[in-house]
Amino acid sequence: MVPDFKPFIVARRVSVAVDESKFTEEFLSEYRKDFYPFQTIDDHREHLAILYARGVLTGWRDEFIEGYGPASEMGITFMDDGSEVVEQAA
Repeated sequence: MVPDFKPFIVARRVSVAVDESKFTEEFLSEYRKDFYPFQTIDDHREHLAILYARGVLTGWRDEFIEGYGPASEMGITFMDDGSEVVEQAA
């Protein structure tokens, strides 16, 4: 018997704090060279939120984050504000 899968679109609200003093022009330039062409600190916050929401990051303070180093050294913290079903997909 084949399971009756029903798809849902689920939104997850994640808040991200960073120590903006760590996101110097030198750091941003190196990051763009080696990873993604992010131009603003908010671009980094969005990227980190997506990684956290996907379960790639755990949110532990001492977690090493590729491209950033230990989260605590960059002042990176997450707050999970919950999830909700947005709609049942077709």
